[in-house]
Amino acid sequence: EACRMSLRSVSRLLRAAPVSGPPAPLRGLFAAACARAPAAAAEDNDGAKARTRTQDANTVQGGHTSHTPHVAPLECRDAQFATYLNEHGPLYPRYVDGPGTLSVADFIREYEILLPDRKLREDARTVSGRVMSKRSAGSNLIFYDIKQGGEKLQIVAMAQHASHLDRAGFHRLHHALRKGDVIKITGFPGRTKSGELSLYATEAQLLAPCLHDIPDKLTDAGVRVRQRHLELLVNPNLAQTLKLRAQVIAIVRRFLDSRGFVEVETPVLSPNCGGARARPFVTRGHAADTDLFLRIAPELYLKQLVIGGLERVYELGKQFRNEGVDATHNPEFTTCEFYQAYAELEGLMTTTENLLNEIATAIHGDAMFPVRNNGEILTINFSAPFERISFVDTIEAKVGSLPDLNTPDCVPALVEICRTHGLSVAGPHTPSVLLDRLGSAFVEPLCIQPTFVVDIPAALSPLAKRQGANSQLAARFELFIAGKEYANAYEELNDPAEQRLRFREQLADRRLGDDEAPLPDEGFCSALEYGLPPTGGWGLGVDRLVMLLSGQSHLREVIAFPYARADNR
Repeated sequence: EACRMSLRSVSRLLRAAPVSGPPAPLRGLFAAACARAPAAAAEDNDGAKARTRTQDANTVQGGHTSHTPHVAPLECRDAQFATYLNEHGPLYPRYVDGPGTLSVADFIREYEILLPDRKLREDARTVSGRVMSKRSAGSNLIFYDIKQGGEKLQIVAMAQHASHLDRAGFHRLHHALRKGDVIKITGFPGRTKSGELSLYATEAQLLAPCLHDIPDKLTDAGVRVRQRHLELLVNPNLAQTLKLRAQVIAIVRRFLDSRGFVEVETPVLSPNCGGARARPFVTRGHAADTDLFLRIAPELYLKQLVIGGLERVYELGKQFRNEGVDATHNPEFTTCEFYQAYAELEGLMTTTENLLNEIATAIHGDAMFPVRNNGEILTINFSAPFERISFVDTIEAKVGSLPDLNTPDCVPALVEICRTHGLSVAGPHTPSVLLDRLGSAFVEPLCIQPTFVVDIPAALSPLAKRQGANSQLAARFELFIAGKEYANAYEELNDPAEQRLRFREQLADRRLGDDEAPLPDEGFCSALEYGLPPTGGWGLGVDRLVMLLSGQSHLREVIAFPYARADNR
C-alpha cells in the first residue's frame, strides 16, 4: 500500500511538472516505487489473498467519496478507453446473445457438481455481469467477482488462456477493466484448488464502463435516497427487500383473484378527492381550467363500480397525501383496497386473518416471525384468531365516560378530557381530531400482536354504516400491529341521504380549519341513489406490511424511490 501511495503521489506531481520532465529526485523516487510495486502483487492461485489485499475499501461520508489508491484514477481512463477502442471496439456495444450464453444463476446450477481443481476446457460458456471486485495475483493472473441477478461468480483471467491476445494485449485489456464495469466473459467452467466455482476467461468484452468509483458503503442518508442506483449497487439488502415486496404484492393479487375479485384501475388525477381524511396535493388542469387533486384513496370510485354490477373489485396502487414524512409516513404510498358486495364485518376479519397468515407463511415459512420493536425483539403471530379490543371501552377505562358523540356539544367535553390527561391537541377542535388523539394515546399502544380495534365512533368514520340506527359507533375495525395501523375495513354506508348529511358535517369541520376533512362529492351521492348493495370495504397499507415482514425500521428501506428532499448543493 505504501508503494501504491507513493506512485499515486508521484503521478500527481508528474502531471503538474514542466514539459521538460520532473526533477531528478522525483524521477529517482518514481523509479524506486515502480521497482518495489511488483513484489506486492504475488498471491496464490485462488485469489483469496489478492482479495484481502486489494479489494476496494471506498466509503461515502457526508456525501463525499474517499478511495484507497490502488486502483487507477478515473482521470486516467481516457487513455485506457482510447486503447480499448482501438483494439477491441466500442465501449457501449450492442449485446449479442450467442451460443453457450448462460445467466450467472444458470451457470452455477449447471456446474455446481464440479469437483475442486477440475476444469471443463471443452465447454465454451459466456456470462455477463457487473464487476464487484478486481484483484491481481501477479501481472498474468487477474480475479474478478461479477454479479448478475443477485448471484456472484468468480472470473479467473490468465494470460495463457487469452485467445487472440499476446501478453501485452492481455495486460492492456485487463488494465482497462475495473470495479463497476459491466462486462461479458467467454471461457470454460472449473473449480479452483480451494473449491470455488469459476469461469476461466478466454475472451473479455466491456459492455458498459462505470465512470465513477463505487464505494463499499453509504452513510449519508440523503445520498442513499437520491442516488438509488448507487444504493442498490452498494447495499444488496435493498434489492432483497424489493424482491420481498414484489412477492407480497403477488400473494395479495393471487389471494383476491382466487376469490373472484376483479382488479381495476381508477383515476389518480381527479377534480374530487375523498375516501379518507387527508390533505391532498393540488394542481391545475389547463385543459379544463380547473383544480385537480392527486387521489388520497380510490374508495368512492370503487364503490361506484360495485353499484354498476362489479360486485367484487380491488385496486393495488399509489395514494398521495400532502402530509409529513417520517419513518412510517411517505407522501406517496401503496395500498390495496377491495370492495365486496354482501359482506359483513366478521367476514372481513376472517379474510384479513387468512390473507396475512398466507403472506407470513410464504415469506417466513411460519405464521410466527421475529421483528424489532422499540429496540426489543418481538415475535409476531399471524395465526387466527387475532385479538380484539373496543376503542370506546378501552378509552373509558382510562378517562371515564365519554360524552354523547352524536351531538356537537361533545367537543368541549372531549377537549377537557384531553387536557385532564395531559394530551395536547392542536386546533381545530373537532370530534374526529379529538377522538383520534385519545385513540393514539390509550388504544394504539396496547396493540402489539395483530389486534382488531372495534367499536370505533361514527364521528371517525364518515363513510361507514353505524352499528345501529341511533348508535354512536360504526361497523368498522382497524388492524394494529406493534402500535401501528396496517388495515382498515367497514360496512359501507349506502344511504344517500345520510351520506349527504355526513359530508355536510365534514364540510363544517373543514370550515373550522380541519383541512384533512373530506370534501363533499355529490356525484358519489347521486350514484348511491341507484342502490349500493350491502358492501364491505377493506384497505391495507402495503409499504408498512413489507416493513414488518422484512424487519425494516423505515419506509425508505422498502420503497424503490422514496421521497427525497431536493439537493441544493
